[in-house]
Amino acid sequence: MLGMLNRNMLTGQMAPIKNMVNMARAAGNPQMMIQKMLQSNPQYAQVQKLIADNGGDAQKAFYSLANQMGVDPNEILNALK
Repeated sequence: MLGMLNRNMLTGQMAPIKNMVNMARAAGNPQMMIQKMLQSNPQYAQVQKLIADNGGDAQKAFYSLANQMGVDPNEILNALK
């Protein structure tokens, strides 16, 4: 379980991510939007590498990274709802 300080930090960092998720959902084809975003921004190369390192499975990459960072991935997913 995250400590209160970490939980507050996570909540503050989630706002831009939550906005991006909502934009992707509204786009009608969220996977295509995210793929274009990844290709157009070189800063996202690490994300592409992480996904590739996990057999191209973005969900597996997400859970793996969250676990490495000591964060419950379900807590992040609940914050995005």
